Amino acid sequence: MELTKKEQNILNTINNYIKQNEIPPTIRKLGDITGLKCTWLR
Repeated sequence: MELTKKEQNILNTINNYIKQNEIPPTIRKLGDITGLKCTWLR
């Protein structure tokens, strides 16, 4: 099963963040970086 472009973009973003910061991004930080909104994080 292949990832969609959006899924691949998110995975790349996570991997790049880990390379730069040595820890994974929080869901909130990932949303800030990608522009995605999570309605259950209020």
